[in-house]
Amino acid sequence: MDGSLNERIQILETQVIDLLNKLTDLTVNIRGANPIPYSMMGGTLTPGSFRPSDLRAGRGGVSGTGIVWHSGELDTPPATSEISIPSDLDSVQAYNRHSHSRISGGALEKNTLEIVELEFDGQNPHSSQFWQEEPRRKIQKNTNGEGIESIGKLDLVFDADKSMWGAAAYEIDVKKCYFVMRDEKGEIIKDENQVDMKSPLYNEDVTRTSILWDKDAGVWRLLAIYSPGVES
Repeated sequence: MDGSLNERIQILETQVIDLLNKLTDLTVNIRGANPIPYSMMGGTLTPGSFRPSDLRAGRGGVSGTGIVWHSGELDTPPATSEISIPSDLDSVQAYNRHSHSRISGGALEKNTLEIVELEFDGQNPHSSQFWQEEPRRKIQKNTNGEGIESIGKLDLVFDADKSMWGAAAYEIDVKKCYFVMRDEKGEIIKDENQVDMKSPLYNEDVTRTSILWDKDAGVWRLLAIYSPGVES
């Protein structure tokens, strides 16, 4: 029994020494050392299904972006296709409805704001982030007969008295345009007969029109003389 007990004690002593050596080794290696950094992330393992927030994300095999503008963009089509144009715009719910002012989105800057007219060839004009190809810009002829892309800044004029912007008109619809006089509050002034000083530019009744079509010259003529009591 003694010999057996001594053997067992010797084995235990050996195990204790091994454990002490391991503990010392761990203490020396861990004490003062910075933890080793590592990353953990989830998400898709297919790069082709990433949806970056980029207007041109529809091209290059990526479908759409992470910004959803309306309910029609909730569908994710194959990478080389586009979402369909809604047949009924009222059936599509707008999500990112917003306005622009100095306290909402920021005022639009006059010298950087551009307007463009595009020619769509099957692209959905309401979901530009799904476009596989950029729509062509419409070409219009200038007075020299040169083809010019229809993109440019708005021709705006600022009225410092009203603190309002006005647009220069290159086409006047004579049936929709009015001559009008307003007061400082923006209300239409009345004449001595208490009639609003507002009248359409054109009237089929030649006695009540301010403009007439000259069929011989092919131009519009403004009536330059007004004489009460004189019939045309």
